[in-house]
Amino acid sequence: MTQTITHKIRLLLIIALLLPAFSGSSVYGESRSANYTLLTDVFSGEGQGGSSSNYTLQCTLGQSSPTGPSSGNDYTIQGGFWHQRGEIPPVEDAAILSITPSYQELGTQASFSTQVEIANVTNLGGFKFEIPFDPSLVCAQSIEDGNFLSSTGRTLLPLPKVIDCDTGIIEYAVSSLGDTPPGPDGNGVLVTIHWQTLNNGGEAELILKEIQLTHTDPTLIPNTSQDATVKIMDNDFCQKNDFNADGKINIVDVTKVAGIYGCNAGDACYNSEYDFDDNGKIELIDVTAVANCYGWSQDAGKRSVYSMTVPRNPVSVRIISDSQTFGIGQMFTMDIMIYGAENLGSFEFELNFDPSVLEGEEIRLGNFLGSTEREDLEVENRIDNETGLMKYAVTTLAPTPPGPNGDGLLVTITWRPKAVGEFTLDMTTLQATDPEANTISIATMDGLTFAVEPTGDIDHSNTIDLSDAILALMISAGMNPDDIYSDADINGDDKIGIEEAVFVLQILSEIGRESG
Repeated sequence: MTQTITHKIRLLLIIALLLPAFSGSSVYGESRSANYTLLTDVFSGEGQGGSSSNYTLQCTLGQSSPTGPSSGNDYTIQGGFWHQRGEIPPVEDAAILSITPSYQELGTQASFSTQVEIANVTNLGGFKFEIPFDPSLVCAQSIEDGNFLSSTGRTLLPLPKVIDCDTGIIEYAVSSLGDTPPGPDGNGVLVTIHWQTLNNGGEAELILKEIQLTHTDPTLIPNTSQDATVKIMDNDFCQKNDFNADGKINIVDVTKVAGIYGCNAGDACYNSEYDFDDNGKIELIDVTAVANCYGWSQDAGKRSVYSMTVPRNPVSVRIISDSQTFGIGQMFTMDIMIYGAENLGSFEFELNFDPSVLEGEEIRLGNFLGSTEREDLEVENRIDNETGLMKYAVTTLAPTPPGPNGDGLLVTITWRPKAVGEFTLDMTTLQATDPEANTISIATMDGLTFAVEPTGDIDHSNTIDLSDAILALMISAGMNPDDIYSDADINGDDKIGIEEAVFVLQILSEIGRESG
């Protein structure tokens, strides 16, 4: 018996010694337990990985070939070679650059916007990209910087940008200066691009190309991208959405569909004319289909301007402001109020202003339209500080509950004065409907005139900057600098001194926080 056991042991030793010689083609079987499965693999050559609920084991090679990393909840084993030791630095995750929204459907001659967003980035110091587009379908109008790159307080260095609607290309780049502070991490908006569709129908592909992202050092950041598509409906499609046959698509047409949102075939409120996909339901896609043609008119697809006939006792809309005079750089708000409304379901307006004196910052929907718990849908929210035009339109969904009655706040507009002078606000378009798209007559309003005064602008440079603070401090110290204007006084004593210095520094501090 002892001799037999000895022979078996010798045989096992021989097999063990010979096993490495056959490792190139030998396999091991599958292993399991209650919490993991280790798949079949090979000692040499390409094998499969193993995983469990708390670890991942990458495939390995028995020869001196590279292996993948293995990791668990509390450890990471870097890849390497069986006959080598040492760590391999981890590969940086790729940042994601995307154009949002990724898909839009619009009518011809319609304004729309896209954003170039970044995600999963660390210590961003600068970026560059190109977007080619079909110039027969769309044209880029302007590009606005986002606030992400400057959000940590870094100083930006804008580089030359190109918008060419003849060849169909956007080229944009911006960098930042210095080693500190660090660049931003995470997600944010790099730029907002404003576009116009032209008179042709089709699909415009917006594709990110020639992308370069850098850290502040500046090493390159690996990246991937996601593009966008804009589908442009031709004039025939938008003309079919002109439900009241007045030759234009405005808030009346949008509200006709929005007013029966949620109605299904068989319901008294259902109307198949507004069911664009013929699925027996009035859904958001049906509202969006007509909303995408908002602003179309039969006059060569141009966006329309309305003329109003005012009855004897119309609803009234007014611009309310706490003051009619403002200082340069001091942001202020104005409210647009409605009085005497009955069952309000939607409204729209256009507002003209002088862009050399004033900049629009924000249009924010007030609480009146939704005060009866109706769900709102913004159709347009646009501020063009180059031409001095502000456009806003909003509707509400579903036939019930009813819209609000009485007086209330429609929107609040935030402004920033940029130069001394007078400015007039003219509301050229003003229209409202009830939830069933019946027009509510609104009294037209005369233009209102306001003034921007040089308060704090000590050197009359048409801006409040560090020079004004320095001049005020110099005067407070008994010095007599040139080019001082006493009308920049803030407290009515017709003098420039420490009060004005503190005022200017406060303004600069607020501007810094907002831009950061």
